[in-house]
Amino acid sequence: MMKKVMTLTGRLIMAATLTMGITACSSSEDAIEQQPQQSAMGTYTMTIKASKGNGNATTRALTLSDKTLTATWATSEHVYVKKGSTWATGSLVPDANDATANLSGELSGVEIAAGDKLTLQFPKTGDISYAGQKGTLSNIAQNYDYAKADITVASVTNGNINVSGTTTFTNQQAIVKFTLIKKSDGTTKLSPTALTVSDGTGDIATLTDVPADTYSDPNNGAGVLYVAIPGFSDKTITLTATVGDEVYIYTKSNTSFSNGQYYEVTVKMKAEPVGSINLAEINSDCEIQNGYRLYGTLSSNVKISIADGATVTFDGVTINGTNNDSYQWAGITCNGDATIILNGENTVNGFQQDYPGISVPVDKTLTINGTGSLNASSYGYGCGIGGRSFTQCGNITINGGTITATGGDGCAGIGGSRDGTCGNINITGGNVTASGGNGAAGIGGGYNDSEGYKSTCGNISIIGGTLIARGGNASAGIGGGYQGDCGNITIANTVTQVTASTTNGSATARCIGKRNDNGTCGTLTIGGTVYWDGSDYLNDGESFIRHNPFTYPQLYTCNGSDWSTQVAAFNNESNANPVLQFTSDISTGVHEFVISRSNGIVDLNRYTLYHINLRNDFVGQSVTIKNGTISGDSYYDNAIDGMGGWVDFFKGTVILENLTVQNGIYTDGHEYIIQSGNYQTIFHGTSNGCPGKLIIYGGYFNKTIQGRLQGSAVVGTYELYGGKYAVRPEDSWCASAYSVKENTDDDRATYPWIVSKD
Repeated sequence: MMKKVMTLTGRLIMAATLTMGITACSSSEDAIEQQPQQSAMGTYTMTIKASKGNGNATTRALTLSDKTLTATWATSEHVYVKKGSTWATGSLVPDANDATANLSGELSGVEIAAGDKLTLQFPKTGDISYAGQKGTLSNIAQNYDYAKADITVASVTNGNINVSGTTTFTNQQAIVKFTLIKKSDGTTKLSPTALTVSDGTGDIATLTDVPADTYSDPNNGAGVLYVAIPGFSDKTITLTATVGDEVYIYTKSNTSFSNGQYYEVTVKMKAEPVGSINLAEINSDCEIQNGYRLYGTLSSNVKISIADGATVTFDGVTINGTNNDSYQWAGITCNGDATIILNGENTVNGFQQDYPGISVPVDKTLTINGTGSLNASSYGYGCGIGGRSFTQCGNITINGGTITATGGDGCAGIGGSRDGTCGNINITGGNVTASGGNGAAGIGGGYNDSEGYKSTCGNISIIGGTLIARGGNASAGIGGGYQGDCGNITIANTVTQVTASTTNGSATARCIGKRNDNGTCGTLTIGGTVYWDGSDYLNDGESFIRHNPFTYPQLYTCNGSDWSTQVAAFNNESNANPVLQFTSDISTGVHEFVISRSNGIVDLNRYTLYHINLRNDFVGQSVTIKNGTISGDSYYDNAIDGMGGWVDFFKGTVILENLTVQNGIYTDGHEYIIQSGNYQTIFHGTSNGCPGKLIIYGGYFNKTIQGRLQGSAVVGTYELYGGKYAVRPEDSWCASAYSVKENTDDDRATYPWIVSKD
């Protein structure tokens, strides 16, 4: 990490009548004085006494004593004099190679009188390139010196220009001593052959072909480079070092270097994978090839594209395009199938207003993976991710990352544009927020408003992750835009949560599928249930879908004080596969906490429930109970039950995951599927002839599994694929190719039996 000394002062100057040096900026005491010089008329003679030292390192010869830079004059140097914008003919020359020297010479070509303001400068042009440095003080002194002094003429006597007081030269750059450390171990010093200092708009200073003897210089040593840098304030700088075949970088924001200052900075640099590209260094159109990593801020108005079939990592990418008709391209253009891996924070905004943040060509697929973030948008009439106005767009798959996609006017956040088409959209994971522009879906199609064009979207499949989709005015959150068409929409019960809304719609507006009757939509399947078959509603689909916003699964939270209200809402069958999530322990009486719906999840969220009744009477539908403890009642010897009597039975399915059940379970005819957890006695079957089924994939079973409820009950059926048992289960209960075996694991004393594959 860059030292705080970056903000401390220590000016580099040349001064008359003072000895000058620079102390390393470990405190703010390193100021160096600057002093003016003067002249008179016609042909003039000017002599000043000038010295370099006392923290005022400036020109030609620079040496380091302890932490003090000392500068000395050289008799080969020439200092030039300017009045206003007019240079005097002639120059001033030092009379000694020493820290103190008299600068003298004849000047002509400009009229000089008492009170005139003069500028003394070395070199005359002041046009210094900071490229090609070699990292030593001597190299800076010989090739990168630039100093100035402003003086006032005291008097002119017989052609002699008289200057009173002390003249101070101020260096027009900072000198920085960088010590470069390998970040991964914090100790290894890096001795690069090249170093670039950039500020996001270009290179400030470069070191190239740094010779090995730089690091044997008495002032340097391993990992130490001296760099002349023109001053700047509050910029983000990036150091890029090349060491053999490896590249190391360091980035620091809010950085300032002041002209005339000397700094000592220790930098811990991170190794970059081979194939890293800094966008700040790109100044022409560039196609990124497979395996490359992009980082940095694009500062040029150039087209960045991804080669067909390439996988590219975005790691701190910033592309904010310029809305200009000269730049007709997206922020990122995919030239074919492409995969983007997200790492860190990334922003991609399109260029000319019709273009998207990221464009996907027709019949090709963009896949987005990773754990980083991406913010994609358009300047006006393009999608966040997808197409541009009046064009076709390919397929989009999102498997991970945190993605925010915002469409322009008439364009989807993810999908198709105004009067454009897009392929299939698949979301399997991640956190996605997509907002459509006016008349466009958040995810899906765009606005349809022109004859001869039709805004359409392919199939939309959402099987994982968390999704928020906001449609623009008169458009669905997920599906078609205004008067547009979309294919089949599938939202699986494996999603974390999907929320869809529409702008300026009523509380009963359609937020999924077609937004109005002028568009079309294929089948709409949510949680395995078809609610729209392409032409009509099924399974009470109209009342189920018409919610603005629409949320699936609906999340209900309950605690010890308001659980009954939330359980009643959860049991409402109009909400498919809702989630009931605990926020505290809940203590109830026996048979009070009743789950009677056909699907959904009860997530104990690591809390404890006293007792639960499960009453799922819907064949082929399942309720899942998971992640917590059910303590139970010792009198009734149960924690999970169906009814208060012994004759009722249920035909639905119950799934148990990661539970600790401290008393018995009465299955009451349900099909029970146990995935994991810790259980006591299981009473399986009912007394009225409904045996039910018990399927075990894993878990720990501390007591017997009994094949009847009371003595005369019909024995239930079993399929055992796993689990560890304190009491040996029957061999006949094992699924095909599985059997009961002796446990050889460390817990065999408690659980001597296991079921495993033969």
